[in-house]
Amino acid sequence: MATRLRVDAVRILQSLSWLLAMWAVTLHLRTGEQPHMVIRSLTYRGVWRGAQAPHAEGVWESLSERIRVGALAALTGDTETTSAFRLAIQRPPGIAEVLLHHALVVMDDLARSMHAIGVDPTDLARTLAVYTAEPPAIQPPSFRPLN
Repeated sequence: MATRLRVDAVRILQSLSWLLAMWAVTLHLRTGEQPHMVIRSLTYRGVWRGAQAPHAEGVWESLSERIRVGALAALTGDTETTSAFRLAIQRPPGIAEVLLHHALVVMDDLARSMHAIGVDPTDLARTLAVYTAEPPAIQPPSFRPLN
């Protein structure tokens, strides 16, 4: 996985961002909470995070913000946000692998929240693909309504 991540970090992290955006839309449909608010609430709730380590708190929040930017880019298809995400996952060198691990923890936390309200995120992507029409090739992938 590490080799593939080095070669294709942008695509892997964009895919995870897309899943986060899809889960945010699913939560919106189930709870009424707006997808962008679900995304803004994404954070790392790891054991090394807390008030006893204020300097580390900034690091965790910075990593979570990069994950949120990716999910917002996938949700909206906004060019500026997408560019910001691409930059955020390429600089500094080696950040992509750190972000992958961070994103997986964030996703696990969101999946647990979904299970708590009776939503199983396991097969959502496959089900969505079955019932979703392909947008024209020139349109960037996002969760905006198709015109």
